[in-house]
Amino acid sequence: MNKEEILKELDNIAVEMRSLMEAVKDESKPFNADEVNKKRADLESRKAKLEKDLAEFNRPVDKAEKRTLWGDMVKGIKENRSTITINGTGAVNTVRGLVKAVTDKIDILNRANFFYGPAAQTAIPVWPSHAAATFVDEGGTAATQTKNIGVTQIYPKQALSSLVVSQMALDLSAADLEAEMPDIMANAFGPLMASEMLTGDGTNMQGIFTDSNITKYEKSLTIANLAAMALTVRSKNYINPCIIMSPSVYGAFMADNPNPADESTKIYKESLIRGKEIEGVPVVITSFAPDSTSTGAIVAVAGDLGNYAIAVGGELKIKAKDTAGSSVVTYDGYSYFSGKPIISADFIGYKVAA
Repeated sequence: MNKEEILKELDNIAVEMRSLMEAVKDESKPFNADEVNKKRADLESRKAKLEKDLAEFNRPVDKAEKRTLWGDMVKGIKENRSTITINGTGAVNTVRGLVKAVTDKIDILNRANFFYGPAAQTAIPVWPSHAAATFVDEGGTAATQTKNIGVTQIYPKQALSSLVVSQMALDLSAADLEAEMPDIMANAFGPLMASEMLTGDGTNMQGIFTDSNITKYEKSLTIANLAAMALTVRSKNYINPCIIMSPSVYGAFMADNPNPADESTKIYKESLIRGKEIEGVPVVITSFAPDSTSTGAIVAVAGDLGNYAIAVGGELKIKAKDTAGSSVVTYDGYSYFSGKPIISADFIGYKVAA
């Protein structure tokens, strides 16, 4: 199977799973619980195998490629230059290497839409979705594009991380620093980027949870309401929808025990436990999401994270700082990025009702 075939089959499985759920909820038709569980287990097994195959298409670059991307930077570190700047011709490729290392580690970033600019100081244009394609007769017209292209620009903001390296490690170590540098940089900048993407106050990045312009879905905290929000998202025909929440919020949903108990809630819980999805929509559990479940809090956000733009400036800078009498060198690394939702209203925020 190629990647497109795998994605299509995963969509088919999601449809089958949703149909199975609908059949269980239809009280007018009897069902055999054993057959339902057997069918669900088969679908989940097929889904797990396909996701494993899909992961092979998205595996990280190998060490040889990493060395090519980061060789100049590491060479500068070993030569103890006071300032190492990557910009110009190969800058964007190197920055893309950093972004890939980051997204390989953090799922929510892997789903975001990245845009690249030639320099840290450049306003980076963000391209919204085009109007949906449609068949037209000869001489006919297609749907009008209502979302202007190129009007949104993001200025990358400066982010700093300090890396402390001993001189002995630089002089004598056999470690493959070129190959490890992307992971080092990803560990430095990835968590900041992910945290700001969800909860940023707009100073550096606009978080989705904290964006006052997202669509509100105000309900009590129940599994049934979460399933209803998932169906609302599916009705939007997003390419890659998901629901994002923190581990503690996930625990709050799982603690929902309606009285009297109903079969659909039990199945929804099993679907969340086994496959981390509800009504065919993946549920992404991340510690970068907020924990509050108090009245008025946004506990989960649903939508297509491809509608979140992260602009990255094509420049990396590392400054070496020696300390008198010390055998270690501190390297301050500077990266430039920012982000915000392309269309805020396309995200749905689950707001806890009073």
